[in-house]
Amino acid sequence: MGIFIYLLITKVIMDRSKNSIPLVVLANSSAAVIQLFIGAFWMMFYAHMTLPAAIQLGVLPFLVPGALKIVFITGLTALCWHYYPKLKAII
Repeated sequence: MGIFIYLLITKVIMDRSKNSIPLVVLANSSAAVIQLFIGAFWMMFYAHMTLPAAIQLGVLPFLVPGALKIVFITGLTALCWHYYPKLKAII
């Protein structure tokens, strides 16, 4: 379910503004943070954890991989826009 929320948030942010690399970073960063915290809240109720424990186990270990994912997504988007300019109008 988290990936669908991630996609929805990213799509809404990208649809409301001009396509730019900083906007790709902003959209993916905000979606990733929201996705991680939704997962932490799910862990709170499913595993009967406190909020700090859920953040420690469900958010903190994924911050660095999430940041790397955003760098990869941004670089791939920039390459696609550079080599296939028509994609910028679609995305």
